Amino acid sequence: ENNDYLNLPSFVTTDVALHLYHCFFDYALRTIEQAKLTPLLSQMTSACLADTNRQLAQARVGAVRSALVKNAAYFGVAAKLLGLPDRIPAQAQNLVKRELALINAHGGFGKGAILPYQIDYSQFVPRGHYTRTPQLKRFFMGMMWYGLTPFATRFGDGTSCPEAVRQGVLICRTLDRAGMLLNW
Repeated sequence: ENNDYLNLPSFVTTDVALHLYHCFFDYALRTIEQAKLTPLLSQMTSACLADTNRQLAQARVGAVRSALVKNAAYFGVAAKLLGLPDRIPAQAQNLVKRELALINAHGGFGKGAILPYQIDYSQFVPRGHYTRTPQLKRFFMGMMWYGLTPFATRFGDGTSCPEAVRQGVLICRTLDRAGMLLNW
């Protein structure tokens, strides 16, 4: 507008269109994440933690109990990152505390308390539009937790990891029993 008053030509590049598209997309994504995805993520986490707690109370086989304790910690970490008030079983609380300490330290690659893999804990630093509100920060942290923690069948050297497989199978069962497969 100032150029019009000064009778100067305006030079518009494609950068303006790309920037406007980015602004629009960022706003749409932020809105969807806050209004729709955060409630779904919270609902899924709470339902899966509750179902894992029920399974843990009924489990009798040592290997299954061990995997269920780790799964309770897995969902418990997500619940804490999302700010949910869900009950974490006593057996899993130390695992949750250790994982949260690693997450809050942002120390890079390290083996956590729940899975036998290296996880890049430096990634748990909210960035971009996720720094705008506490809700978006919590969403970022919860999604980062679910996205960075694998349930692989083998290590990089080809050896198997049966407990991680057991945990993955039990999580699939939990997602199904809690009616959360679509949320996942």
